[in-house]
Amino acid sequence: MKLPQYRAKTVAVVLAVIVGVALYAPHSVRADEGSITINSVQLTLSDDADSNGYANIGDSITVDANVSNADGGCDEAETTATVDLTKYGLTGTEPLNCVDDDETSDLSGTFVITDAGESGISVGANDSGSEVTVSVTDDDDVTPMTANSNPLGDGDIDTATTEGVDTAAPTVVSGYITGPDTASISFSEPITGRSCDFGIGSICGDNEFGQLTINGQGTVDIVASSSNEAHTQVGLTFTSDPPIAENASGSITLNPTRDTIQDAAGNLLPANTVVSLGNSHVMYVDSAWNGPENAGGHVWHVDAFATIQGGIDAVADGGTIHVAPGTYDEEIDINKPLTLEGSVPESGRGPAEGAPEIFDDICDANSMIAVGADDVTIEGFSVVDDCTGNDAVTGGSGTSGLHVLNDELFDETGSSYGVLLQSGI
Repeated sequence: MKLPQYRAKTVAVVLAVIVGVALYAPHSVRADEGSITINSVQLTLSDDADSNGYANIGDSITVDANVSNADGGCDEAETTATVDLTKYGLTGTEPLNCVDDDETSDLSGTFVITDAGESGISVGANDSGSEVTVSVTDDDDVTPMTANSNPLGDGDIDTATTEGVDTAAPTVVSGYITGPDTASISFSEPITGRSCDFGIGSICGDNEFGQLTINGQGTVDIVASSSNEAHTQVGLTFTSDPPIAENASGSITLNPTRDTIQDAAGNLLPANTVVSLGNSHVMYVDSAWNGPENAGGHVWHVDAFATIQGGIDAVADGGTIHVAPGTYDEEIDINKPLTLEGSVPESGRGPAEGAPEIFDDICDANSMIAVGADDVTIEGFSVVDDCTGNDAVTGGSGTSGLHVLNDELFDETGSSYGVLLQSGI
């Protein structure tokens, strides 16, 4: 029986579609997921720009990976390879380029080390901390294959790195005016000078270290500088006319004319680094502060801290630490003459309402406030002792001049002393 004309056309269209699918469907060359094998990853110091044997900022490293893929070469399998160079101041997904496009392919990339900051590393040669991780995927391998490289300084692969790896520039931790004509600057790691070695007792005059400004007085001349034994702190001597006030503060611009300050690997402190100089005799503490943008108008970790111990560690002998109302969960060690000042009412009797409260959740010391120095005053605090056997305040043997004034000392365990003066005080 002959089909109606419209049905014949429909059948013809359907047949054409079926035939088209049969004739033009592409042939898949993809293997199952898991077709990638990373045979090797090699890391080398390819350009030691300053020829010092360190892999440091400004030098170049090269990452070479050899990869087998049953799906084909880089282009055919759409292979993507990246390397995590966060510790070298770059990103976690730096691309590697396909050099030899075959089922066993070479992928490579050369990168310049930049300042990695807090993510940086400082390790010796052939230390596993310098290894990097390569990740490889293709069109059908959703989960990447990963492999680690050799460490820099591996004698079989990388012979250029002989001293170590350092990918973070030195930074300034704090700076203080410490006396009438002296200041001190602390660094994150040992430092030295290019044209003037800031050795123990060395003198670097003529403002080579930096330009110092005293607030309200202007620029003063630095006449000498020398480092401590660890080379992490530099003391400055300057001339001021008229003499600076006891509570003076200021700032210093480091390296104003040349690149002077560097670490052992040759990483330079940036030129014209501006450092605020607090007065080391006055510190401020507030448990609500949490960084440079929230420090009550003071300079974070210079004269502003969130813990009482931080203020104690920073203050000069004989200085004063002003502690704002709040709760302070810490065990405190006082090892220098100072005044710890909380809140006292106008009547001068006991701590003020809302005075700073010190308590201890750690309970691994014999005292909440241990005093190991002469001439210490603690005034205007509420000290809550809830640790069995922990005394609120302990004056160390041989110390004198401890004044505990207008404080409330609570022993919630019934097993501790409020103030314990040890033998010999």
